[in-house]
Amino acid sequence: MIRILILVAAFLQLAQVDAQSFSISPNPTFGTADLDDNPFTFEFSAETFITNNTSAVLTLSWEKIVNDIPECWQTGVSDITVTPPMVNFHQFEIGANSENNVLYVTTYPMALSNSGAASGEGHVILKVSNVDVPGDTVLVDYFFSATGGISCSTTGISEKGKGEIKIYPNPSSDFIQLTENAFIKEIVLSNLIGEVIRTFNASTNQTYDIADLPRGVYLVELMGANDESLKTLKLLKE
Repeated sequence: MIRILILVAAFLQLAQVDAQSFSISPNPTFGTADLDDNPFTFEFSAETFITNNTSAVLTLSWEKIVNDIPECWQTGVSDITVTPPMVNFHQFEIGANSENNVLYVTTYPMALSNSGAASGEGHVILKVSNVDVPGDTVLVDYFFSATGGISCSTTGISEKGKGEIKIYPNPSSDFIQLTENAFIKEIVLSNLIGEVIRTFNASTNQTYDIADLPRGVYLVELMGANDESLKTLKLLKE
């Protein structure tokens, strides 16, 4: 448990070192729901707040880069200027020296069900960037947990199946492997500003060389047979 907490702290620290003009807290943030108390919960949220550390108006953007949720959930993002439809990107402004600029993710656990809300766990990552300063970026983690309620019937690869796919060792200095690759066609490594660093064709018992990559945090996107993104994980390269 102590090792896990240390790794989480390292991820968060490295994910945020680039941002200078603004800060976001809390990060990570959590949303929970007890569906036994209210089996028809329509939505629940996890929120965080942006502080402008400068005396100028900032133009920021958010992008939903991870949306790892049960099949019968949906998520939406809202910022201080607008609550857009179910989109994965939006641009907005925050005032000079302003605080408490809310940025929250809402989970809809009844998206595909008329029988009640579905239990499960979800993880959403937003990449928040200063539009005018490349690399001035923060990754924000939103974790969701709904207990009780009904089970979510899934199609295709189950959420249980997705959840069991891991990369190891993590952290790593030389190579990575997958615990399960029956569903995986390709592995895409990106840096924290979304630039693709390397791609690998996935195969059984394969190791993937990362020895020459600089130390830092990378996003590892696992692609399915139909070129769909199945899951995105964080990798700490030592």
